[in-house]
Amino acid sequence: MAELQKASGNASFTAGKYEEAAKFYEKAVSLAPKDPVYLSNLSAAQFELGKYDSCVTTIVKAGPLLAGASDALKRKLSHRLARALCHNRMSSQADVSVDAAVIERFEAFVQSDAPVDVRSAWDLWHRVRAPDLQRLRREAEQALSKQRHFKNMQASFGLEYYTVGQDDAETLLASDPLMPDIDITRFKNPQLSELSFLFGGCGDCRHAFGSLIDVHQESLGLKAAQRAALRLNMSLVDIHPTTIARVLLYLTFLGQLADSLGTDDEEEAAAVFLYMFFAPVIPPYVHRRAIAAMEQIIRQLQTSALPKWIICSVDPEPVIAGLRHWINLQVDTRHYMQHVEVHVTKDPVQMLEGMRAQGMQVSQEYIDGMKAGRARGEEQVMQQHLKIPDARLRELVPGGKSMARAQLRSHIQQAIKKNMPFFVDRIAKAGMKEEDQVFPRLKTFLPCYKLLMKYHEPMIPLVRDIAAMTINPYDLKDPPAGLPKPESLRQAEAHMYRDWRVNPLTFDRNMPRESASGYKPCLWDVFGLISGFEQKLGPRIRDGSKPDNTKVAAVAFERGTLFFTRTAKAFKAMRGHITFEVVLGDVYHWLDLQRLGLARPEDSPLPKQFTRMWFNNVPDYGGGPLNLAVYATPCLQPLSTAGALFNCLLNAGTWKSMDHYNFHHSLMNINEMPRLLGCELHTRTMSDNMALSVCQSRTLQHVQRPELTNWLIRVLVQLVYHGRSGMGTTGSRIDTPNTLAFFIRVLIYLGSKGVPAHVLADILQNVLLDKISSDIRPYTGLLPIVSQGMHTGKPRKLYLAPWIAELEAFVAQARYALPFALQLPSTFPGPNDLVTCEVDARIFNDYLLGNTLRQPALALLMYSPSFDIRRLADLYPRLLEGQHARDAAVFTCFDIDRDRHTVSWKTSSQRANAARAAKWEVCVFRLENCKLVTDVIPASKWRLPAPQLEMEPLD
Repeated sequence: MAELQKASGNASFTAGKYEEAAKFYEKAVSLAPKDPVYLSNLSAAQFELGKYDSCVTTIVKAGPLLAGASDALKRKLSHRLARALCHNRMSSQADVSVDAAVIERFEAFVQSDAPVDVRSAWDLWHRVRAPDLQRLRREAEQALSKQRHFKNMQASFGLEYYTVGQDDAETLLASDPLMPDIDITRFKNPQLSELSFLFGGCGDCRHAFGSLIDVHQESLGLKAAQRAALRLNMSLVDIHPTTIARVLLYLTFLGQLADSLGTDDEEEAAAVFLYMFFAPVIPPYVHRRAIAAMEQIIRQLQTSALPKWIICSVDPEPVIAGLRHWINLQVDTRHYMQHVEVHVTKDPVQMLEGMRAQGMQVSQEYIDGMKAGRARGEEQVMQQHLKIPDARLRELVPGGKSMARAQLRSHIQQAIKKNMPFFVDRIAKAGMKEEDQVFPRLKTFLPCYKLLMKYHEPMIPLVRDIAAMTINPYDLKDPPAGLPKPESLRQAEAHMYRDWRVNPLTFDRNMPRESASGYKPCLWDVFGLISGFEQKLGPRIRDGSKPDNTKVAAVAFERGTLFFTRTAKAFKAMRGHITFEVVLGDVYHWLDLQRLGLARPEDSPLPKQFTRMWFNNVPDYGGGPLNLAVYATPCLQPLSTAGALFNCLLNAGTWKSMDHYNFHHSLMNINEMPRLLGCELHTRTMSDNMALSVCQSRTLQHVQRPELTNWLIRVLVQLVYHGRSGMGTTGSRIDTPNTLAFFIRVLIYLGSKGVPAHVLADILQNVLLDKISSDIRPYTGLLPIVSQGMHTGKPRKLYLAPWIAELEAFVAQARYALPFALQLPSTFPGPNDLVTCEVDARIFNDYLLGNTLRQPALALLMYSPSFDIRRLADLYPRLLEGQHARDAAVFTCFDIDRDRHTVSWKTSSQRANAARAAKWEVCVFRLENCKLVTDVIPASKWRLPAPQLEMEPLD
């Protein structure tokens, strides 16, 4: 009977059904408990499942039964025990409770003539059982966290500073994709006290403010005990110090507006917030108050005296430098108003069709989707009006009371067709179309009546003209001609030239003059964004305040300040229950540190994980959903409603479908993500938000090894090859930014999701030992990446030698941070065997020439004299096939110091010295087209740390 159970178990084991096999083997053991073979079978299934502690226990049980067993069985169990001990210690950071003498007896089964892999498994165990493993792990984690996340760009004059975001204000309680909304009224005390949102990059804070408004609204439905327990943390992370300076300024405005609510100063405090947030040109009293706030923040940063509700984890110096730049900025208002480029409302479909007509790669499917959505909206408007009762229509239509029913219905259809923008365009619907028409001239919006009469009397004629331009959309009359009058405009401009100031927040000290005007363009859609404040938040607000479209003198002002006033009311009500954490840094790097417990002080009271995150369109630049899975999801709270939300703004028109988008970034289809990543991507269309959530009931313990290996090799290969891109071909920027270090980070992530440690170890070992066979072919066509042609159908050896030098350096530093144990040759370098090489090199065309140069796509090439660098474009694609594979080493994680004009990279001292002895050369090139961006630097000009041992030249 036991043998029958074993046979069934063997069949399941061969089919990769290890859980099923283990059950059969357990039955065999119960039927023949004295036979060590069945225990060996069971331990093998447990090992494949990644249940290393159970595997160890089972093997130890077999120990007393091995007296008459074959040497082969003893060696097999000894080898398996060593591997299970190693992987258990590295993956679970804990040891199985086993007597040391028992382990020694199993190790004694290994004879001196045993295979190398068996002996080295025990050597590895002696290394990983070291008592200082925790220290080694922490050092390795810190070393890995310092590896570059993204490749270098050719053109770089600093970080890109975005003044105003281009998407509508969100609330993280709601989820536009197919995820359930967060209902805090159902939260219990621990959850209420750890409500935590992350915004990265935080940009202009509008999503944080929208979420604050909504949390306050929902808190009104809490019981008293729940309301007392509620704590809200908002972590605002951005890589740009100028953005952080702006965030601190907006938080200061928020506190000031909250303190002014219900006073005579409320309207002016709200005006400060609104104008500084949106307007390129601002009133003088707004400028004065903003400068005073900046000076206050500088004092607070210098004395660590920010309000208690702001936790600021930043180096203050670059932030203070940005604030002082704004304070000291001198710009002539007349010249600025006459030359700065601002947003002009255009038809988006016509813009995309024009780009496509010019040969740019704009998806026809995306254009068709926009057209279809517009047609549905227009048809819906018409049908809704045809259902309105006649009595109501007669009230809406001028002269409608005297019209017969047929005439009334005909009039309505004509009026809607003629004035359709007033029914479907959100700016026109909100009553701001007329003001939008004069915005390109004024570069600002009109103040409210109170401020108009107090400070801006010369603008009154213009306000009256704009009010006269307003039409009734149910009327067939054309708007009056000749408005606004030229004299009204000239009078308003003269007033502004004399008294108004340029908004300093539109400038960044790190940015050069980008346009012919000498000013950074202000291309945000002011009126669209103001109307968007009500788009998602409006239906959720129950405080009775609504936008007032009757004040035609200042519709934009009324609607805009309503948002900021609501935010201030929410903040005032929740003061003492809310914290803003402000962080300067790359959001992925910070989340990586957060996962490791290194992002904050050990005594930080803030929640360690987040309820939800908002990434805006950061994934457009930062690796898409795959990067979010690796960096963000490990920092989510274990809630079914937790998720990382984001959108696509950079290149939405490129994608034919959601799978088209996801495959470029993740190299898998959306329906494959749960079983390969343990995550679910919630999507509808490219115009909607997306969300990534963790599959709560799924681990990757049972992932199919061939499928996983195939995908990982696809990721590895595509990290070092690059499709062709640029505005001239793709019509938009499409990045593939990750360095080769991302491959290591993916393996660590998969380990945390339950992929057995030995599976990941085998893959990385085979890569490092150059033992990979696959039918994968790198995608090098026009971006975005597509799946067609990536598989040849004929597996062959992939020659990974050119990239092993960099991977070797990563593993040397991060080996003890891996959730698995690596069996590598004794000659494999450790962290002390690495050196940093440096050369003098100036990057060609180091200024903004176009979209392509702004993409992270550079690599460093170290090559032998037999490698003809003039043929790099021909040779680089052939490296993977073995041609010149031993004559080149490629690095993606090198550093460029643009001030000192140096380039540096890290490799083993053996490789560096051998390459120098063999008179190798080095250069930097673009992965997408293999064009050099530096001169070739001979080995004689490399700088290596001394002393260095002489090595044999490389072949």
